Amino acid sequence: MSTFAKNGQTVEAMIENRMIWFKKNGSIDKRCSAYKSGIIDENCEIVQVVEESGIDELPPLEDISTSESCYSLDEEEMPEDQFFYGKLTESVKNIDTLVEIMSNGIKSYKKHMETKNDTATIDFADILDSWFDHDNLRNNYFDHLLKDKDFDKFAEVVISKAF
Repeated sequence: MSTFAKNGQTVEAMIENRMIWFKKNGSIDKRCSAYKSGIIDENCEIVQVVEESGIDELPPLEDISTSESCYSLDEEEMPEDQFFYGKLTESVKNIDTLVEIMSNGIKSYKKHMETKNDTATIDFADILDSWFDHDNLRNNYFDHLLKDKDFDKFAEVVISKAF
């Protein structure tokens, strides 16, 4: 039998419904709605388990709010990645160019978050990681330039250049 969270869903269902989102390194993206709502912890474990015997019937999927899913953020609440680092129309050719693009993006992201008075918990390396994940899933304009083992050093260079 499956274990259900307080929203009536299993971890698998929340992943399928994009309420749980993973970063490139396999850890939980703490901006996803299941984490922000306290449904799961950083190990993707359900925090408040509903007793299996206490559930007679799960609510229909359409009745479960996923409006705070990482993939369905309101455009005004959080713009797309390219809003911050600029619209790319072709592959980035080298790391130096990518450092410039990403450092400008990080500056823009910080400025955007300052307008929302939400800068206390910004992890810029996580932001960069999510941009790489999204690029890998979409056009692969820059994700191909960097090996996973080099990401931490790259993020350090970008963040130090940005500030």
